Amino acid sequence: DYLEHGRTFPNQRANAGPDQNCMGFRSSFEKVRPSRSTSTGSDHCSAPGRLRIGFTDRSPHGSPVHDDCRAAVRDAAVLFEELGHEVEEASPPHDAHAVVETVSTLLAVHLAHGIDELSAATGIAATADTVEHCNLALAERARQLSAPDFLGTLETVTAVARRAASFWTTYDVWLTPTLGLPPVEHGYITPLLDDVDTYLERWFTFAPFTPLANVTGNPAMNLPTYWSTDGLPVGVNLTGRFGAETTLFRLAAQIEAARPWSAHRPPVSAWHHVAA
Repeated sequence: DYLEHGRTFPNQRANAGPDQNCMGFRSSFEKVRPSRSTSTGSDHCSAPGRLRIGFTDRSPHGSPVHDDCRAAVRDAAVLFEELGHEVEEASPPHDAHAVVETVSTLLAVHLAHGIDELSAATGIAATADTVEHCNLALAERARQLSAPDFLGTLETVTAVARRAASFWTTYDVWLTPTLGLPPVEHGYITPLLDDVDTYLERWFTFAPFTPLANVTGNPAMNLPTYWSTDGLPVGVNLTGRFGAETTLFRLAAQIEAARPWSAHRPPVSAWHHVAA
């Protein structure tokens, strides 16, 4: 098998006998595997057609979701219905806690690799004086992983992608809040925190929805369709079928035409200074 953006596709090899479960997986993947795109720039602004959209405003792993973020999704669901799309509550089947654990492990491994590369390139040792505490702690966790442990993480990536793929045989798009919280204060999520588990908990409470696409490789986009009472943008996240970026571009163009957001400017912004 070969791995492509979190999905495993079977190669041409002999099997001892037919595996009905494997055949089911192959059938699902044939419906969601990407094809070569021959679209042009103008195609991305064409009408998306009538799409089937599943949505949720609840965190996959049970963390709290702010009322503004939930309202943004409900508001977008109504807008999509008004635009002629079929909308209903539904989510990809997946183990959200396994996704969090997998993303945390992959983050740690990438940090360890990046820190080692940077240290080798600069000749500067990675210590508490040169690397943020949480990044250093995560890199150390990665170094404690055995090769079989890391292989198990990669197998979880594949398993999550296989299971979630069934959602996109029925739906074109998954609609969620982009974040679980409105914009947080500067310094709330920072690798300078003393405790690495607090750092990760804050990350995944702030962004409980997007890690699934990080694991599966599905295209996803954030649209600023809603605004809080404080005048801050509250985004909704749209995750599409694997390889179907064009569908998301077309849907974004349709939404922006129906509800333009370019005129929304916060009271203090670089744009105002440039315009002036």
